[in-house]
Amino acid sequence: MAWCVTVHVRERPKPNIVVKHVEAKPETVYVGEAVTFEVRFKNEGNARGRAWYRITVNGSEVHRDHVVLRAGEERTVAIAIGPFNRPGDYKICAEITKQERA
Repeated sequence: MAWCVTVHVRERPKPNIVVKHVEAKPETVYVGEAVTFEVRFKNEGNARGRAWYRITVNGSEVHRDHVVLRAGEERTVAIAIGPFNRPGDYKICAEITKQERA
């Protein structure tokens, strides 16, 4: 007679940190002024995670940092961008570059 046991093998829980929203306050400034750029992150995964992100202005990196979030957690990060030295329209972007379990 054989005695048996079933072993359950599952994927490890993974973080999935995403950018949910970005906003510049104010959206219109004068030459020589800065804006506050807010980025809302959310961990849509099922494990605590760390995500590295970068902020770019017209494609050039101006800020790099990381955020650590529990599963389901959201957090807003505010970053001062500027001052802007010339008139014009500036595209400010947030991008996650890497993430891992934390």
